[in-house]
Amino acid sequence: MGYNVADIIEKTIKIAVRRRTIYENIRQDKSDIVSVKIFSSVLAKQMDKTVEYYESLLNEIKEVEFEEIDFSTYDKMSISQNMHWSNQRRFKKGKFSVSTKRLLGYDKGQDGNLIINEEQAAIVRRIFKDYLSGLGAFRIAKALEADGIKNISRKVKWVESSIRDILKNEKYAGDARLQKTITTGLYNRK
Repeated sequence: MGYNVADIIEKTIKIAVRRRTIYENIRQDKSDIVSVKIFSSVLAKQMDKTVEYYESLLNEIKEVEFEEIDFSTYDKMSISQNMHWSNQRRFKKGKFSVSTKRLLGYDKGQDGNLIINEEQAAIVRRIFKDYLSGLGAFRIAKALEADGIKNISRKVKWVESSIRDILKNEKYAGDARLQKTITTGLYNRK
């Protein structure tokens, strides 16, 4: 749902009027606390000034046509910028996070660093050994299936693309290339 500037100002006025009413009710209360009455009186007068200012602003722009603002777009941009900033800070501190959810042969330790899962690492070593001995990805997948070896999803079914992904993944060579893509726009990735 989109809003235009006039809608936002009208909502601001309604909020300020509600606040002024709350402060007036506190001030008119039969309470003996003088400081509360004084403070609520000051706040009520401030809300009067706020309402007056926004009403004059609204009158000035009443005849102007404004484009609607879709705040969900701005929210997505803000989240993206916050994530980028957070990643930059972690990288500067030498901290990074690598997901092990689909990374055969590694688990994440309590300190967040990668640790070798020996049972799965043996499968990865076999894949690389078979590849270096001349077997293709398709034959390696069929051999793993024939031996009943489970993949990362705990299933015996292996596919050629999974073998190729393991062989191309730089993490198995001890490298972790982070931020391989950059966002040039809100929905564009390169």
